[in-house]
Amino acid sequence: FNEDSLAFEFDETNLMRANKFPGFDLYEGGQRLNTGLRATVRYDNGFNGTVLVGRSFRREQDDVFTLRTGLRPKASDWVIAARADMPGVSAYVRSRLDNDTGAVRRFEAGADVSKRWGSGSIRYLRDNLDISGVKQENLDARGQLNLTKNWAVSVYGARDLRTDVWRRRDIGVVYTDDCVRVELIYQRQDQFTNTPLGRTLRNNDSVVVRLTLATLGG
Repeated sequence: FNEDSLAFEFDETNLMRANKFPGFDLYEGGQRLNTGLRATVRYDNGFNGTVLVGRSFRREQDDVFTLRTGLRPKASDWVIAARADMPGVSAYVRSRLDNDTGAVRRFEAGADVSKRWGSGSIRYLRDNLDISGVKQENLDARGQLNLTKNWAVSVYGARDLRTDVWRRRDIGVVYTDDCVRVELIYQRQDQFTNTPLGRTLRNNDSVVVRLTLATLGG
């Protein structure tokens, strides 16, 4: 059974790998050439940026890859990625372009902030065909505001831009020390359900307690 490679995405992180599939369920075979060009700039003030462009070529079409991955043809889709980092702030953009038309098949952009007073992140994703075979466009954002050395409040939101619905919203209280992190979270999930009258949007509210140990994880 294929379990490890169901959520496989072709991007800059696996462009140069001999076997691009994660795990051991599927293996990339045949003669192929992975190519890429990377440019990096660094400054004394801590800023650095990187841009990468690449694609793969293979001697024969490999049907082990699904069409949505962009790796089945002899010439793969184009992979383009850029990243910028400075003290406490980082941002990235990655995209996959159709090998024939140059059309954007997948686009992702995000930013992260980590400061003494707290942290936050935002991520936008548009995929013409996800692993479920449907188009998706969503926005995720999270943040944490430190009130004291040990106490903080956190928020999280995930919005489906295609249906214009908040899929999930969290607000929580966080306690952290050198050994443990404890979160008490109120969570609301919005889900469509099929009824005799059509699709209905319903809310699912819950309270979650999350415990993370510094040495063992969550």
